[in-house]
Amino acid sequence: MNVPMTALQKIKENPNYVNAYEAWSLYDTVNVGIGQRDYNAKWFNNFVQLSQETSIPFFNQRNRSGVGVAYNSFDSAEQVSFAFKCYSIGLEWYAPFSSEVTYDEQVLAESDNPNQQLWFEMLRHASVRFQVGQDEKVLLNALGAPGGGGTAGIIANGVNAGIATYQYAYQTFSNGVAKLENRWAFEEPIEIPRSRNVAAWLTFSTYAKSLLARMAGPDYILTSTAELAEGGGLVPACYQMRLSLFGMREVQQRNELHF
Repeated sequence: MNVPMTALQKIKENPNYVNAYEAWSLYDTVNVGIGQRDYNAKWFNNFVQLSQETSIPFFNQRNRSGVGVAYNSFDSAEQVSFAFKCYSIGLEWYAPFSSEVTYDEQVLAESDNPNQQLWFEMLRHASVRFQVGQDEKVLLNALGAPGGGGTAGIIANGVNAGIATYQYAYQTFSNGVAKLENRWAFEEPIEIPRSRNVAAWLTFSTYAKSLLARMAGPDYILTSTAELAEGGGLVPACYQMRLSLFGMREVQQRNELHF
């Protein structure tokens, strides 16, 4: 009977046999918007709910099968499915459109414009803590860990009287200039063994919580003019917080070959 060899036996038989490293990212997202808590118990329907949390957890509450790969890349909550060398950590901070936009028959409107500015005010009054197992690896102000690579900021407005007449005022921002190096980089990569627990928390100060508790919404709609007249076709806004780890994961080589 043929018994499968263990990884150690393979290495003994072939000293050149090694696992391979490939670039990888681990990320988790918290959404804030109408109906978000109904989708996931650790998301929030409004800013008031967010203000009532002691800390906002990342990495140990959700997995990609539960919320989808747009928001999470973990196979299972909390545990890493492969050996991982972590080179940096970053916090991405997103808000939706801030002003009314009209294009042909499409209407984009938001009734809580000031919330976008207040949303980014929160970064100065929050901390990020990251740990591997019981070992605390990061503790810093939220502004110290910009996301890197995300949208930086665009503001535009104008009127065009052509075939289609439209008005627009578009504004969106994220935490930090969109360059990959704009992240919190570790002096030496953190080596995370397979199946090791990882977790992180975002904690707002009392001041930030008092602001969140007074912020209306999110209350954002996307609809056509016809639907708007009938009071239907509403799509709520979604504010986001995403924490990500960039690094290299260790995997078995394809076909178990070494070149």
